[in-house]
Order: sequence, then structure tokens, then C-alpha cells
Amino acid sequence: MKMYEEKAKVVDKAKRTRDFAAKEVKKATINAVIASSVLKKKVDAP
Repeated sequence: MKMYEEKAKVVDKAKRTRDFAAKEVKKATINAVIASSVLKKKVDAP
């Protein structure tokens, strides 16, 4: 039983890490989109 609990902990940690990484990627993507649209506006504006 002990072995199973340890494995569950590791899996849970891996899941949390993956979720966190996914959130960070999403944030970075949104920031990149915002930055590129801001740059476009600057370029378009005379």
C-alpha cells in the first residue's frame, strides 16, 4: 500500500506541474499576441 501512495503522490505532482506549465504557456501566448498587435498598431500608425 505504501508503494501505491508514493506513486500517487508522484503522479499528482506531475499533473500539477503539467497544469502549471500549460498555464504559463497560455500566458506567454496571450502576451505574445498582445505584443504583436501593439507592434502592428505602431507600424500602421503614420
